[in-house]
Amino acid sequence: MAWLGEAPGAGLSGDPGEAEHTAFSKNQPIPLSRRCLGTDIRPSTDYRVARRRIDVEIAPNMFAGVRWGRLVLGVSLTAVLALSVHAVMLQWLHVPYPDASVFDSALPDWLNDAVMLCAAVWLYRCLRARATAQPVALRFFVLFGLLFCLNETLRGAWMNGYCVTRSWSERGGVGLISCVHGVVNFVLVAGFAAGIGRLRHKGWQCAAVIVATSLLAFLVSPSLTAMDAVIRDEVSRWVSLDLWCKLPYGMEVLIPAYLTFLEPVFASFVCFALVRRHLPGGLFSQAASFALLLLALKRQLLTSFLYAAFAPGPVLTALASMGQFSLEAAALGLLTALSWRYARADLPSRTSAWW
Repeated sequence: MAWLGEAPGAGLSGDPGEAEHTAFSKNQPIPLSRRCLGTDIRPSTDYRVARRRIDVEIAPNMFAGVRWGRLVLGVSLTAVLALSVHAVMLQWLHVPYPDASVFDSALPDWLNDAVMLCAAVWLYRCLRARATAQPVALRFFVLFGLLFCLNETLRGAWMNGYCVTRSWSERGGVGLISCVHGVVNFVLVAGFAAGIGRLRHKGWQCAAVIVATSLLAFLVSPSLTAMDAVIRDEVSRWVSLDLWCKLPYGMEVLIPAYLTFLEPVFASFVCFALVRRHLPGGLFSQAASFALLLLALKRQLLTSFLYAAFAPGPVLTALASMGQFSLEAAALGLLTALSWRYARADLPSRTSAWW
């Protein structure tokens, strides 16, 4: 997967936006030998299958061809199974919860921000290839929304408020305040990605990523952390904080935790619908590639290894401690891709590469 310098449609024939600009009239014969979306339609392919394939792939609706009943089932199973990776490791295997304060250097933040920004640039280029006629502001908003939801900003804010007080009004106030950090951070990341994604020269792209990442890691992140500390200090004066969510979690914690996990799950399915044409290979190759993309966008691709390097104590324990979140993100990506394939399973098996 090329994060920088290479168009998201690399590996496809012709222009990356070929699917959006190609149309066949009902009476015009389809050139069955034409290479479309990276897969040959061979002369032996049934004419109606070929017609359906082209109609689905060039449809302006990115969910065209999806069977909604199967998609709802896939979304539900993805939410339960992906979050259960973390829940089982934490509650049943007694893997310790990670302590982010062990990172006494800005290097982990810089590396994670660099990986996330490169992934966001690639995602923005996919958005631009798909929606060439749409304004830049709309593409920026979509990218911000995906980053915001994939990183569980609303979910994290709600669960923070839910677990520190039993007053519903105070929970809402704490949750809204907790969102500020994520909103500011992902607005900047989306803005940087949109700007870098419009650059054509690889050298300028790399330089821009380094500068933007340095700003995020050395200026934005410390400023937001200091702001959070001030806000929390002020909130503690008028909110009776009482951390009542403690292990082992009961149903009053697990039910809202699973329900709110639908935020990143929905975002994952939208993200896959947007980028699936630009992922390489067949079913399992694309699933693995998308899992890596989610790990990068959620800042989990390197975090487990960095945590193991910085945390005191046994390396394997530290790796498992942070790794429960990395495994959760990887499971989310894999299950999203497989569920999407299941939702489009009405297509003939010979067209498995079309999905």
